[in-house]
Amino acid sequence: MTEEKENIVNFKIKIIHEENIELGIMANSLLSFQKLMDSFISKEHGITQSKIFLEKVETGSDIYSLVFEIAGEVLPIIAPIQALNEFIELIISFKNIKSKSIEEIEENPHFTKYNANNLKNIFAPVTINQNTFFINHKGEELLRINSDEAELIYENANYICEKKEIEYQKIHENALITMYKTTNKIDNKTKHKAKCDALSPYAVDVSFSDEKIAEEVLKNPYGFNFLVDLEYYKNDKNKIILYRIFNIKDKIFLE
Repeated sequence: MTEEKENIVNFKIKIIHEENIELGIMANSLLSFQKLMDSFISKEHGITQSKIFLEKVETGSDIYSLVFEIAGEVLPIIAPIQALNEFIELIISFKNIKSKSIEEIEENPHFTKYNANNLKNIFAPVTINQNTFFINHKGEELLRINSDEAELIYENANYICEKKEIEYQKIHENALITMYKTTNKIDNKTKHKAKCDALSPYAVDVSFSDEKIAEEVLKNPYGFNFLVDLEYYKNDKNKIILYRIFNIKDKIFLE
């Protein structure tokens, strides 16, 4: 391995998999990793001279030995290993994005469509056949993402992409909603709809700010009307396209 200098950090990306990964998907993953890291370091620290080099490809699953380098003159600003650790924190933050408020998402300069699309590319090889993604440094595991976590990050990245297409959102308190053509299934793929006559005559897609709220509503979606606080989103044609419930105030039993 190349001896580590002040302005570089050697690290490895490793993917454990059973079936072969298509070359284009893997290459796109590594390129997107570089693009995302460059975008993050640039916004966070104003450093634009960072580069990632492929040192070698090792045997045993897919192990890519990489070198992250920043220009020597910016070392007083940030050390490469610190930059790598901060970048990993960004990746982890996409696992919990739906628990954040709209304001937190809007104020975070890294929750962008560009970054979200790069993350989707990075973890595309991991969502196949229970694959696992690692980042290691000097034998220490800095990050491990299994296929379920990769699916969650992928979905949350999609959420950011879709959200950025939305024109604006507003909060409506004490909204009375009725679940519509839904199930009690809670997963990342099942879509649910609800009607709120005070806001729209139509059934609208609905999401939940956390799993606890989803469970409370979906365990008996047709047994109650729900008095909730929600955010609603409109597109550029002023049509409501999404409710996001973040608080349940009461349940009104339906006889």
